[in-house]
Amino acid sequence: MRTIGDKIEGPQTVADELILHGMISGDVTVASGGRLELYGTCSKNVRIEVGGTVNLHGTVCGDVTNDGGRLVVSGTIAGDLHQVSGDTVVVPDALVSGTER
Repeated sequence: MRTIGDKIEGPQTVADELILHGMISGDVTVASGGRLELYGTCSKNVRIEVGGTVNLHGTVCGDVTNDGGRLVVSGTIAGDLHQVSGDTVVVPDALVSGTER
């Protein structure tokens, strides 16, 4: 599993296993087989494809869309949470500022 503590510019696709303590300044797509442990910040949107996994401990400044993966939210989503398909868990102490659909 890779660990990054720096700022990453632009949109990113996670197809492996990544622990992020830093910041991504663009959209993030977690592809099938990809796993993101987000302790830092994503300044835009996060999309989880079928077979992807996200454990959100940090902050997403935009929207989060689960298109068929696994999502556990224990941090903050400043935008909306879109549950298209897959498995989504929002723990009681998590904060979703927008709507949950």
